[in-house]
Amino acid sequence: ELVLKHFELLGTVDIFPTIYLTPQTNVNDLVAGYLAGDVFSCKQYPRGATTNSAEGVSGIKEMFPIYQVMEKYGIPLHVHCEMPMDVEVDIFDSEKFAIEKMLIPILDNFPNLKVSMEHITTKEAAELVSSGIYPNLVATVTPQHLLYDRNKMLRGGLDAHLYCMPILKRKKHMEAIRNAVKNDERGVFLCGTDSAPHFKTDKNECGCAGVYSAPVFVEAYTQAFIEMNALEKMQAFMSDNFCKFYGYTVPKAMQKTVVVEQVEPWKVPDVYDGIVPLFHGEELTLRARVQ
Repeated sequence: ELVLKHFELLGTVDIFPTIYLTPQTNVNDLVAGYLAGDVFSCKQYPRGATTNSAEGVSGIKEMFPIYQVMEKYGIPLHVHCEMPMDVEVDIFDSEKFAIEKMLIPILDNFPNLKVSMEHITTKEAAELVSSGIYPNLVATVTPQHLLYDRNKMLRGGLDAHLYCMPILKRKKHMEAIRNAVKNDERGVFLCGTDSAPHFKTDKNECGCAGVYSAPVFVEAYTQAFIEMNALEKMQAFMSDNFCKFYGYTVPKAMQKTVVVEQVEPWKVPDVYDGIVPLFHGEELTLRARVQ
């Protein structure tokens, strides 16, 4: 309620409340919330595989009754597609294995369920979504996974502030995702920052997974689309594809234009309120503003 109160003052933000999906989720409460407009969708995490996922899912069969209800009522499912922590798999292969072991069985058994594969990081994910085999499947991509491969995080010393889950992968995966986004004709790739504002002390001490991209996410995506030579695809990726997939119409009062301008170099702060952002300490020549 406190968050909504502040957004009401702004008058330019719509909220899409998302439920943390667990085996204990009460389907009656879920449906009631969805029909009342208090719930937009559900997000599924692999148990223990990322920050705050201890109550996540360890096996999908137990979730089938919930998926069935979600499919019936049209409640979208967001999937963090990695294997649970208790499954022994190389961290760099976790997404690939989860596609086969967890995601595809959901898609095969519930073909009318709207599924968004969140923050994809692999060639396998990009190719699956692009293929069109599953017409109700889309994917979001973070700015860091469009901009960097794992060398950016590991070379010259570990940059803990680029550590996220799913983790940055080899260059071939970044290039495959870029290629899929650049050549997306069906509108199945969406902006999804997965921005995570962990304090610097927490990142340094416990290695919390998450990149804080919120202060510069528009500039970051713009930089990626410039490098991809695909600026003409950015509007769809950042906005239109979401509206199309979820059947959402932006209220007229909330329709704003974001302009990204070439400016004199400016330095991204090392810290925002105790949190280290993407591009920390770097100079950018792009600046976003709401028109």
